[in-house]
Amino acid sequence: MQLFDQISSTKQCSDKRIRLDVAEIQETVAKEVSTISWTPTADMLADCLTKRGADFSKLAKVVEEGFCDAITKC
Repeated sequence: MQLFDQISSTKQCSDKRIRLDVAEIQETVAKEVSTISWTPTADMLADCLTKRGADFSKLAKVVEEGFCDAITKC
């Protein structure tokens, strides 16, 4: 199960450490301290660090500009 799905699910993960992490994320979302949104694979900035052939240009742009606006997809 993906983290995004786990956070909005009522099912508990079998791994205790992950359950604690998910509970903490759920708490911050409930307090409106942060929001969670799905990011399609094509928009994941770290892919170029872990996957051969992934596009490096998006990460390079964020490093160069110093920020990433998730709404405008960097």
